Amino acid sequence: MRENTRSAWILILGAFASTVPAVLVRFGFFEASPLVGVLIFGFAICGSAFLISWAAEAAQKHISHGLIIAIVALIVVLPEYAIDMMFSWKAGNDFATYGSYPIANMTGANRLLIGLGWPMVFFIYWLRTRSRVLSFGIQQAVEISAIGAATIYAFFIVLRGTLVFYDAFVLGGIFLAYLFFLTHTKKEEGEAELFGPAKLLASFSAPLNYAILVLIFLAAAGVIFLSADPFGENLIHVGESFGIDKFVLVQWVAPLASELPEFVVAALLVMRISASMGIATLISSKVNQWTLLILSIPLVYAVSAGSLAPFPFDARQTEELFLTASQSLFAVILLARRTFTFRGAALLAVLFLGQLAFPRTEIRYVFSFIYLGLGAGLIIIDRQRILVLFRDALKGFRGEKNGVPS
Repeated sequence: MRENTRSAWILILGAFASTVPAVLVRFGFFEASPLVGVLIFGFAICGSAFLISWAAEAAQKHISHGLIIAIVALIVVLPEYAIDMMFSWKAGNDFATYGSYPIANMTGANRLLIGLGWPMVFFIYWLRTRSRVLSFGIQQAVEISAIGAATIYAFFIVLRGTLVFYDAFVLGGIFLAYLFFLTHTKKEEGEAELFGPAKLLASFSAPLNYAILVLIFLAAAGVIFLSADPFGENLIHVGESFGIDKFVLVQWVAPLASELPEFVVAALLVMRISASMGIATLISSKVNQWTLLILSIPLVYAVSAGSLAPFPFDARQTEELFLTASQSLFAVILLARRTFTFRGAALLAVLFLGQLAFPRTEIRYVFSFIYLGLGAGLIIIDRQRILVLFRDALKGFRGEKNGVPS
Protein backbone atom coordinates (compact mmCIF):
# COMPACT_ATOMS: atom_id res chain seq x y z
CA MET A 1 0.00 0.00 0.00
CA ARG A 2 2.81 2.38 0.97
CA GLU A 3 4.61 1.55 -2.31
CA ASN A 4 1.47 2.39 -4.30
CA THR A 5 1.16 5.72 -2.46
CA ARG A 6 4.81 6.54 -3.18
CA SER A 7 4.33 5.74 -6.90
CA ALA A 8 1.23 7.94 -7.02
CA TRP A 9 3.11 10.86 -5.46
CA ILE A 10 5.97 10.38 -7.95
CA LEU A 11 3.52 10.55 -10.87
CA ILE A 12 1.80 13.68 -9.50
CA LEU A 13 5.07 15.47 -8.75
CA GLY A 14 6.46 14.39 -12.14
CA ALA A 15 3.44 15.90 -13.89
CA PHE A 16 3.93 19.16 -11.99
CA ALA A 17 7.68 19.10 -12.75
CA SER A 18 6.95 18.84 -16.49
CA THR A 19 5.24 22.26 -16.32
CA VAL A 20 8.11 24.11 -14.60
CA PRO A 21 10.31 24.77 -17.69
CA ALA A 22 7.33 26.26 -19.53
CA VAL A 23 6.55 28.62 -16.65
CA LEU A 24 10.21 29.70 -16.45
CA VAL A 25 10.37 30.38 -20.19
CA ARG A 26 7.02 32.18 -20.16
CA PHE A 27 8.18 34.58 -17.43
CA GLY A 28 11.50 35.27 -19.12
CA PHE A 29 13.93 33.36 -16.91
CA PHE A 30 15.51 31.85 -20.02
CA GLU A 31 14.88 31.69 -23.77
CA ALA A 32 14.29 28.74 -26.06
CA SER A 33 14.46 28.23 -29.82
CA PRO A 34 11.15 27.55 -31.61
CA LEU A 35 11.79 23.80 -31.79
CA VAL A 36 12.82 23.57 -28.13
CA GLY A 37 9.85 25.81 -27.24
CA VAL A 38 7.46 23.37 -28.93
CA LEU A 39 8.86 20.55 -26.80
CA ILE A 40 8.86 22.55 -23.54
CA PHE A 41 5.32 23.88 -23.90
CA GLY A 42 4.07 20.59 -25.35
CA PHE A 43 5.31 18.69 -22.29
CA ALA A 44 3.70 21.30 -20.02
CA ILE A 45 0.34 20.87 -21.75
CA CYS A 46 0.57 17.07 -21.55
CA GLY A 47 1.57 17.18 -17.87
CA SER A 48 -1.36 19.49 -17.13
CA ALA A 49 -3.68 17.14 -19.01
CA PHE A 50 -2.62 14.24 -16.78
CA LEU A 51 -3.26 16.34 -13.68
CA ILE A 52 -6.72 17.30 -14.97
CA SER A 53 -7.63 13.68 -15.73
CA TRP A 54 -6.57 12.52 -12.24
CA ALA A 55 -8.43 15.39 -10.56
CA ALA A 56 -11.52 14.65 -12.67
CA GLU A 57 -11.47 11.03 -11.51
CA ALA A 58 -11.10 12.02 -7.87
CA ALA A 59 -13.85 14.66 -8.12
CA GLN A 60 -16.46 12.03 -9.04
CA LYS A 61 -17.18 11.32 -5.38
CA HIS A 62 -18.13 14.97 -4.76
CA ILE A 63 -19.94 16.42 -7.80
CA SER A 64 -22.03 15.21 -10.71
CA HIS A 65 -20.50 13.40 -13.64
CA GLY A 66 -21.89 15.98 -16.05
CA LEU A 67 -20.50 18.98 -14.20
CA ILE A 68 -17.06 17.35 -13.99
CA ILE A 69 -17.07 16.87 -17.75
CA ALA A 70 -18.12 20.49 -18.32
CA ILE A 71 -15.35 21.79 -16.03
CA VAL A 72 -12.73 19.62 -17.70
CA ALA A 73 -13.96 20.59 -21.18
CA LEU A 74 -13.86 24.29 -20.31
CA ILE A 75 -10.31 24.02 -18.92
CA VAL A 76 -8.88 22.08 -21.84
CA VAL A 77 -10.44 24.43 -24.41
CA LEU A 78 -8.72 27.47 -22.84
CA PRO A 79 -5.78 27.41 -25.30
CA GLU A 80 -8.16 27.72 -28.23
CA TYR A 81 -9.89 30.70 -26.61
CA ALA A 82 -6.53 32.36 -25.95
CA ILE A 83 -5.35 32.01 -29.54
CA ASP A 84 -8.61 33.01 -31.22
CA MET A 85 -9.17 36.00 -28.92
CA MET A 86 -5.61 37.14 -29.68
CA PHE A 87 -6.35 37.07 -33.42
CA SER A 88 -9.72 38.83 -32.90
CA TRP A 89 -8.05 41.60 -30.87
CA LYS A 90 -5.38 42.12 -33.52
CA ALA A 91 -8.05 42.15 -36.24
CA GLY A 92 -9.74 45.06 -34.46
CA ASN A 93 -6.55 47.11 -34.89
CA ASP A 94 -5.37 45.78 -38.26
CA PHE A 95 -8.18 43.99 -40.11
CA ALA A 96 -6.29 43.86 -43.43
CA THR A 97 -3.56 41.73 -41.87
CA TYR A 98 -5.43 39.70 -39.24
CA GLY A 99 -9.07 39.75 -40.37
CA SER A 100 -9.00 36.29 -41.91
CA TYR A 101 -7.36 34.56 -38.95
CA PRO A 102 -10.10 34.41 -36.24
CA ILE A 103 -12.56 32.52 -38.48
CA ALA A 104 -9.77 30.34 -39.91
CA ASN A 105 -8.63 29.37 -36.43
CA MET A 106 -12.17 28.82 -35.09
CA THR A 107 -13.35 26.70 -38.04
CA GLY A 108 -10.13 24.68 -38.04
CA ALA A 109 -10.50 23.95 -34.32
CA ASN A 110 -14.12 22.87 -34.65
CA ARG A 111 -13.50 20.62 -37.64
CA LEU A 112 -10.44 19.07 -35.98
CA LEU A 113 -12.50 18.26 -32.90
CA ILE A 114 -15.19 16.36 -34.81
CA GLY A 115 -13.08 15.02 -37.68
CA LEU A 116 -10.05 13.93 -35.67
CA GLY A 117 -10.87 14.04 -31.93
CA TRP A 118 -14.17 12.13 -31.94
CA PRO A 119 -12.87 9.28 -34.17
CA MET A 120 -9.64 9.11 -32.10
CA VAL A 121 -11.64 8.46 -28.92
CA PHE A 122 -13.77 5.82 -30.63
CA PHE A 123 -10.80 3.94 -32.10
CA ILE A 124 -9.00 3.88 -28.73
CA TYR A 125 -12.21 2.40 -27.30
CA TRP A 126 -12.38 -0.11 -30.18
CA LEU A 127 -8.76 -1.17 -29.70
CA ARG A 128 -9.44 -1.76 -25.99
CA THR A 129 -12.75 -3.61 -26.31
CA ARG A 130 -13.17 -4.60 -29.98
CA SER A 131 -16.72 -3.32 -29.66
CA ARG A 132 -17.98 -1.52 -32.78
CA VAL A 133 -20.64 0.50 -30.93
CA LEU A 134 -20.10 3.08 -28.19
CA SER A 135 -23.22 4.19 -26.30
CA PHE A 136 -23.47 7.20 -24.02
CA GLY A 137 -25.95 8.80 -21.65
CA ILE A 138 -28.91 11.15 -21.71
CA GLN A 139 -26.67 14.06 -20.73
CA GLN A 140 -24.98 13.82 -24.14
CA ALA A 141 -28.39 14.02 -25.82
CA VAL A 142 -28.74 17.49 -24.28
CA GLU A 143 -25.21 18.43 -25.37
CA ILE A 144 -25.79 17.18 -28.92
CA SER A 145 -29.06 19.15 -29.00
CA ALA A 146 -27.13 22.26 -27.94
CA ILE A 147 -24.65 21.66 -30.78
CA GLY A 148 -27.62 21.24 -33.14
CA ALA A 149 -29.21 24.54 -32.04
CA ALA A 150 -25.90 26.40 -32.44
CA THR A 151 -25.39 24.75 -35.84
CA ILE A 152 -28.76 25.89 -37.16
CA TYR A 153 -27.94 29.42 -36.04
CA ALA A 154 -24.50 29.15 -37.70
CA PHE A 155 -26.22 28.67 -41.08
CA PHE A 156 -28.00 32.03 -40.55
CA ILE A 157 -24.60 33.61 -39.83
CA VAL A 158 -23.28 32.14 -43.09
CA LEU A 159 -26.21 33.62 -45.03
CA ARG A 160 -25.71 37.03 -43.39
CA GLY A 161 -21.96 37.01 -44.06
CA THR A 162 -21.00 38.77 -40.81
CA LEU A 163 -20.69 38.21 -37.09
CA VAL A 164 -22.48 40.89 -35.05
CA PHE A 165 -22.59 41.64 -31.34
CA TYR A 166 -26.11 40.23 -30.82
CA ASP A 167 -24.90 36.81 -32.00
CA ALA A 168 -23.29 36.65 -28.57
CA PHE A 169 -26.72 36.78 -26.90
CA VAL A 170 -28.11 33.91 -28.98
CA LEU A 171 -25.07 31.64 -28.70
CA GLY A 172 -24.58 32.63 -25.06
CA GLY A 173 -28.20 31.73 -24.36
CA ILE A 174 -27.68 28.26 -25.84
CA PHE A 175 -24.61 27.76 -23.65
CA LEU A 176 -26.38 29.01 -20.51
CA ALA A 177 -29.29 26.61 -21.12
CA TYR A 178 -26.77 23.78 -21.43
CA LEU A 179 -25.00 24.93 -18.24
CA PHE A 180 -28.33 25.16 -16.40
CA PHE A 181 -28.96 21.52 -17.22
CA LEU A 182 -25.56 20.48 -15.90
CA THR A 183 -26.01 22.26 -12.57
CA HIS A 184 -29.27 20.35 -12.07
CA THR A 185 -27.82 16.95 -12.96
CA LYS A 186 -27.81 14.54 -10.05
CA LYS A 187 -24.57 12.95 -8.93
CA GLU A 188 -23.96 9.60 -10.67
CA GLU A 189 -24.13 6.38 -8.75
CA GLY A 190 -21.57 3.66 -9.06
CA GLU A 191 -18.51 5.62 -10.19
CA ALA A 192 -15.51 3.71 -11.44
CA GLU A 193 -13.10 2.41 -8.79
CA LEU A 194 -10.19 4.78 -8.30
CA PHE A 195 -6.53 3.82 -8.42
CA GLY A 196 -3.10 5.44 -8.63
CA PRO A 197 -2.89 9.27 -8.40
CA ALA A 198 -6.68 9.66 -8.54
CA LYS A 199 -7.13 7.37 -5.53
CA LEU A 200 -4.49 9.34 -3.63
CA LEU A 201 -6.13 12.68 -4.44
CA ALA A 202 -9.51 11.36 -3.28
CA SER A 203 -8.17 9.95 -0.02
CA PHE A 204 -8.03 13.20 1.97
CA SER A 205 -10.81 14.48 4.23
CA ALA A 206 -13.56 16.47 2.52
CA PRO A 207 -12.45 20.09 3.14
CA LEU A 208 -8.81 19.36 2.27
CA ASN A 209 -9.88 17.22 -0.68
CA TYR A 210 -11.94 20.08 -2.16
CA ALA A 211 -9.02 22.50 -1.72
CA ILE A 212 -6.50 20.15 -3.34
CA LEU A 213 -8.73 19.42 -6.36
CA VAL A 214 -9.54 23.10 -6.89
CA LEU A 215 -5.83 24.01 -6.69
CA ILE A 216 -4.92 21.29 -9.21
CA PHE A 217 -7.63 22.42 -11.64
CA LEU A 218 -6.56 26.07 -11.29
CA ALA A 219 -2.84 25.30 -11.60
CA ALA A 220 -3.34 23.08 -14.65
CA ALA A 221 -5.66 25.64 -16.26
CA GLY A 222 -3.08 28.38 -15.61
CA VAL A 223 -0.26 26.37 -17.19
CA ILE A 224 -2.40 25.49 -20.21
CA PHE A 225 -3.39 29.14 -20.65
CA LEU A 226 0.22 30.33 -20.34
CA SER A 227 1.51 27.61 -22.69
CA ALA A 228 -1.10 27.88 -25.46
CA ASP A 229 0.05 31.05 -27.20
CA PRO A 230 3.83 30.34 -27.17
CA PHE A 231 3.24 26.71 -28.13
CA GLY A 232 1.16 27.80 -31.12
CA GLU A 233 3.59 30.62 -32.05
CA ASN A 234 6.62 28.33 -31.86
CA LEU A 235 4.82 25.69 -33.89
CA ILE A 236 3.99 28.31 -36.54
CA HIS A 237 7.63 29.42 -36.66
CA VAL A 238 8.76 25.82 -37.11
CA GLY A 239 6.15 25.39 -39.85
CA GLU A 240 7.24 28.58 -41.61
CA SER A 241 10.83 27.33 -41.58
CA PHE A 242 9.55 24.42 -43.69
CA GLY A 243 7.75 26.79 -46.09
CA ILE A 244 4.16 26.09 -44.94
CA ASP A 245 1.61 28.83 -45.77
CA LYS A 246 0.69 31.00 -42.75
CA PHE A 247 -3.08 30.72 -43.34
CA VAL A 248 -2.74 26.93 -43.26
CA LEU A 249 -0.68 27.20 -40.08
CA VAL A 250 -3.32 29.41 -38.43
CA GLN A 251 -6.19 27.16 -39.50
CA TRP A 252 -4.67 23.76 -38.81
CA VAL A 253 -1.33 23.80 -37.00
CA ALA A 254 -2.25 26.33 -34.29
CA PRO A 255 -5.63 24.64 -33.58
CA LEU A 256 -3.95 21.24 -33.49
CA ALA A 257 -1.62 22.63 -30.84
CA SER A 258 -4.45 24.22 -28.86
CA GLU A 259 -6.61 21.07 -29.12
CA LEU A 260 -3.79 18.93 -27.72
CA PRO A 261 -5.01 19.17 -24.08
CA GLU A 262 -8.51 18.06 -25.11
CA PHE A 263 -7.22 15.10 -27.08
CA VAL A 264 -4.80 13.98 -24.35
CA VAL A 265 -7.40 14.30 -21.56
CA ALA A 266 -10.06 12.48 -23.62
CA ALA A 267 -7.62 9.68 -24.49
CA LEU A 268 -6.64 9.30 -20.82
CA LEU A 269 -10.28 9.18 -19.73
CA VAL A 270 -11.04 6.48 -22.32
CA MET A 271 -8.09 4.38 -21.17
CA ARG A 272 -8.43 4.98 -17.41
CA ILE A 273 -12.13 5.47 -16.63
CA SER A 274 -14.65 4.96 -19.43
CA ALA A 275 -15.03 5.56 -23.14
CA SER A 276 -18.34 7.36 -22.57
CA MET A 277 -16.60 9.92 -20.32
CA GLY A 278 -13.88 10.44 -22.95
CA ILE A 279 -16.30 11.11 -25.79
CA ALA A 280 -18.50 13.17 -23.44
CA THR A 281 -15.53 15.47 -22.76
CA LEU A 282 -15.03 16.11 -26.49
CA ILE A 283 -18.77 16.59 -27.08
CA SER A 284 -18.81 19.12 -24.25
CA SER A 285 -15.75 20.82 -25.78
CA LYS A 286 -17.66 21.10 -29.04
CA VAL A 287 -20.52 22.86 -27.21
CA ASN A 288 -17.96 25.30 -25.78
CA GLN A 289 -16.22 25.95 -29.09
CA TRP A 290 -19.42 26.19 -31.13
CA THR A 291 -20.98 28.75 -28.78
CA LEU A 292 -18.54 30.63 -26.52
CA LEU A 293 -15.65 30.59 -28.99
CA ILE A 294 -17.75 31.99 -31.84
CA LEU A 295 -19.40 34.66 -29.69
CA SER A 296 -16.00 35.83 -28.42
CA ILE A 297 -14.95 36.90 -31.94
CA PRO A 298 -17.40 39.82 -32.48
CA LEU A 299 -17.16 40.90 -28.83
CA VAL A 300 -13.35 41.03 -28.68
CA TYR A 301 -13.23 42.56 -32.15
CA ALA A 302 -15.72 45.29 -31.14
CA VAL A 303 -13.79 46.15 -27.97
CA SER A 304 -10.51 46.27 -29.88
CA ALA A 305 -11.96 48.34 -32.74
CA GLY A 306 -13.83 50.65 -30.35
CA SER A 307 -17.17 50.24 -32.13
CA LEU A 308 -20.04 47.76 -32.61
CA ALA A 309 -19.22 47.34 -36.29
CA PRO A 310 -19.90 43.80 -37.55
CA PHE A 311 -17.07 41.38 -38.22
CA PRO A 312 -17.28 40.82 -42.01
CA PHE A 313 -16.46 37.61 -43.91
CA ASP A 314 -14.74 37.27 -47.24
CA ALA A 315 -15.55 34.44 -49.67
CA ARG A 316 -12.98 32.08 -48.10
CA GLN A 317 -14.31 32.60 -44.58
CA THR A 318 -17.89 32.01 -45.77
CA GLU A 319 -16.83 28.72 -47.37
CA GLU A 320 -15.00 27.62 -44.24
CA LEU A 321 -17.92 28.42 -41.92
CA PHE A 322 -20.42 26.72 -44.25
CA LEU A 323 -18.27 23.59 -44.34
CA THR A 324 -17.87 23.62 -40.55
CA ALA A 325 -21.62 24.03 -40.00
CA SER A 326 -22.34 21.22 -42.47
CA GLN A 327 -19.93 18.89 -40.68
CA SER A 328 -21.51 19.78 -37.31
CA LEU A 329 -25.02 19.10 -38.59
CA PHE A 330 -24.00 15.69 -39.93
CA ALA A 331 -22.32 14.86 -36.60
CA VAL A 332 -25.48 15.81 -34.69
CA ILE A 333 -27.62 13.55 -36.88
CA LEU A 334 -25.02 10.75 -36.72
CA LEU A 335 -25.03 10.71 -32.89
CA ALA A 336 -28.75 11.44 -32.48
CA ARG A 337 -29.47 7.96 -31.09
CA ARG A 338 -26.74 8.30 -28.46
CA THR A 339 -24.53 5.75 -30.18
CA PHE A 340 -21.22 6.14 -32.00
CA THR A 341 -20.35 3.30 -34.37
CA PHE A 342 -17.17 2.14 -36.07
CA ARG A 343 -18.63 3.09 -39.45
CA GLY A 344 -19.63 6.56 -38.24
CA ALA A 345 -16.20 7.25 -36.71
CA ALA A 346 -14.44 6.07 -39.88
CA LEU A 347 -16.72 8.24 -42.03
CA LEU A 348 -16.01 11.37 -39.97
CA ALA A 349 -12.26 10.72 -40.17
CA VAL A 350 -12.23 9.97 -43.92
CA LEU A 351 -14.28 13.03 -44.82
CA PHE A 352 -12.07 15.24 -42.65
CA LEU A 353 -8.85 13.90 -44.17
CA GLY A 354 -10.38 14.24 -47.64
CA GLN A 355 -11.04 17.96 -47.25
CA LEU A 356 -7.47 18.43 -45.98
CA ALA A 357 -6.07 16.66 -49.04
CA PHE A 358 -8.00 18.87 -51.49
CA PRO A 359 -8.06 22.43 -50.07
CA ARG A 360 -9.80 24.24 -52.96
CA THR A 361 -12.98 26.35 -53.05
CA GLU A 362 -15.04 23.96 -55.15
CA ILE A 363 -13.88 20.99 -53.07
CA ARG A 364 -14.92 22.70 -49.85
CA TYR A 365 -18.43 23.14 -51.23
CA VAL A 366 -18.43 19.52 -52.47
CA PHE A 367 -17.61 18.26 -48.98
CA SER A 368 -20.22 20.60 -47.46
CA PHE A 369 -22.94 19.08 -49.62
CA ILE A 370 -21.63 15.57 -48.96
CA TYR A 371 -22.11 16.19 -45.22
CA LEU A 372 -25.59 17.62 -45.79
CA GLY A 373 -26.51 14.79 -48.17
CA LEU A 374 -25.34 12.09 -45.77
CA GLY A 375 -27.27 13.74 -42.94
CA ALA A 376 -30.43 13.86 -45.07
CA GLY A 377 -29.88 10.22 -46.02
CA LEU A 378 -29.66 9.15 -42.38
CA ILE A 379 -32.93 10.92 -41.62
CA ILE A 380 -34.65 9.29 -44.62
CA ILE A 381 -33.40 5.82 -43.61
CA ASP A 382 -34.16 6.36 -39.92
CA ARG A 383 -36.97 8.90 -39.63
CA GLN A 384 -37.16 8.52 -35.86
CA ARG A 385 -33.53 9.62 -35.38
CA ILE A 386 -34.18 13.30 -34.62
CA LEU A 387 -37.30 12.49 -32.61
CA VAL A 388 -35.23 10.16 -30.42
CA LEU A 389 -32.70 12.93 -29.82
CA PHE A 390 -35.47 15.40 -28.94
CA ARG A 391 -37.14 12.88 -26.60
CA ASP A 392 -33.87 12.01 -24.82
CA ALA A 393 -32.95 15.68 -24.48
CA LEU A 394 -36.30 16.33 -22.78
CA LYS A 395 -35.62 13.42 -20.42
CA GLY A 396 -32.29 14.98 -19.59
CA PHE A 397 -33.86 18.36 -18.85
CA ARG A 398 -36.39 16.63 -16.57
CA GLY A 399 -33.48 15.07 -14.66
CA GLU A 400 -34.22 11.45 -15.56
CA LYS A 401 -31.57 8.79 -15.04
CA ASN A 402 -28.51 9.34 -17.21
CA GLY A 403 -28.43 5.84 -18.60
CA VAL A 404 -27.28 4.49 -21.93
CA PRO A 405 -29.47 3.02 -24.64
CA SER A 406 -29.78 -0.71 -24.84
